Order: sequence, then C-alpha cells, then structure tokens
Amino acid sequence: MPADCVYPYIEKYARNGNILDLGCGPGTTGLELNLYASYTGVDICDLAIEKARIRTDANHRSDRNSYLQSDLLTYIPNWQYDVIFFGDSIYYFSLERSIEILNRYSQYLKRHGVFIIRTWIDNEKHRNMVRSIETLFDVLEKGLFADSQIAVIVFRSKAHFEVH
Repeated sequence: MPADCVYPYIEKYARNGNILDLGCGPGTTGLELNLYASYTGVDICDLAIEKARIRTDANHRSDRNSYLQSDLLTYIPNWQYDVIFFGDSIYYFSLERSIEILNRYSQYLKRHGVFIIRTWIDNEKHRNMVRSIETLFDVLEKGLFADSQIAVIVFRSKAHFEVH
C-alpha cells in the first residue's frame, strides 16, 4: 500500500536513519519507504522473510534493506535504531506482554528514537492497548485513519527519554 497512513510518520522520525520493523511480513514497508539509511525487517515466518529478500533484490534495495527470521519475543538487535516499528504485529500479544516487549526494546532506541505502532482499534482489546501506551509512555503523535478504525502512535519510553 504505497499510501499507507504510517509511512509519513516513519520517514519523519527516522530522519534518514535506521529503522527496525518487528513483524515485517513480506517486507512491503521496506520497499515503499524512501527516506532512510537502513531498514531491518524481522518476522517469525521464514516464507515471509524469503519473499521479502526476493522482492528487495528485485527492487535493488539490498544495499540498505536486510531481513531476519526470528521471533520478536527473543530477537536481540545488534544496534540502536531511530525508529522501531510494529505494524500489524504488537496486538497479537496480551496487553501485559505487549508492554513487556516495548519496555525491552526501548533499550534499542537511539537517544531521540521512537516506537511507531499502527494498530486497528476496532475492538476493546486494541483500544485498551492504545490507552495503556498513552498512560505508560510519552506519546509524541497520534493519528486516526480509516474512519477512526486505525491508530498510528509515535511514542517513547518515559524512562528512556529521561535517562538520555
């Protein structure tokens, strides 16, 4: 979806830097963004990762896009990122597990780095997650799309922000 509502947020906050996409699927986001230095996509599905690699080669982006097959619950990044993006992935976990995941990955954000989440908010579970993020983290921006059924939230850990 070249007109995905989340792309302007990712490019704005990446500031031509590094992006980590957790739950990248077949790598569509890495192929449709333009303003970034490097993009790392991680997905648990080996077939999705293989498709992402093939598509990346075909689109001549192998010099700045890489893909890894791993479970986001156990994946350990090798460096810090300007943006850590959870597309349609974080809401597969319980609210408690989602907060644990975000807290764990906050150490892999650069000083001014942010999390960006795109999530459906068409049910109570997803709306509770958004409310929890708004309570527990420093929200920088929030946009509603598709007749307020999709939320894009840009935020960072309060502790991460204060320590750095």
